[in-house]
Amino acid sequence: MDTWTTHSWLDAAGRSLNLNGQWKREFFCIRCRRHFVEIVESGRRFAAFPSAFDFDPLAQHITERWLAEPCPGEPQESDAAACRERPLRV
Repeated sequence: MDTWTTHSWLDAAGRSLNLNGQWKREFFCIRCRRHFVEIVESGRRFAAFPSAFDFDPLAQHITERWLAEPCPGEPQESDAAACRERPLRV
């Protein structure tokens, strides 16, 4: 099963942005309200928290779980805690 297609994307093609010289595509599911980002050059996807100037990747285990499971259909209480699990940027 392709879990990616179980989400209801605000924009099916994703919103493309050039951030810090790197093209990224933002995907936002209107049902579960989760954000994902795809690096255009590599096709790598990750769960993200939108910040003022970029997207903060969530912890790797959150990305792996969110990409592996189908859309839950509504926001999950556990997602607020998941969004606080962001690796530090240096």
